[in-house]
Amino acid sequence: SDQRVNTSVIKDYVKQTYFDILTRQLDRNLSNFMFIEESSVELVRLYPLFDNGLSLFSTTKFTNSHEFRSVSGESSTKLLEKLSEIVVTLNLKYSDIFLTRITMSNLNEIWSSFPETFINGNTKQKLIVWILDQQEIIIKSFTE
Repeated sequence: SDQRVNTSVIKDYVKQTYFDILTRQLDRNLSNFMFIEESSVELVRLYPLFDNGLSLFSTTKFTNSHEFRSVSGESSTKLLEKLSEIVVTLNLKYSDIFLTRITMSNLNEIWSSFPETFINGNTKQKLIVWILDQQEIIIKSFTE
């Protein structure tokens, strides 16, 4: 195996995958991420926030369900289970993955310039509540 790929790459993968679950990213698969080679420090790392075009109900009508399947067929619940195994193996804590909890105020501020209704009739308020609920599901996966 490549010595330059260390646990920080795995940790970055875990972060990206939790972010995908948090934002309902449907299109992450084994051909939809990228690595950056930093020759100055002889390190390979995961490219941050790569291709998130199919997230946040951008191509589908809103649903309250927090269970979803990616275009590759993997369920979000199964993905959370796999992530939990990695988290336990690497002895990671919630604070190792997320800097802080997202609040309704954060999301309202981020989306303040957006219209109330998005593509497909999805509303800002529904998306905000969905993200906050999804965050709680992710947090719960750290304590189980």
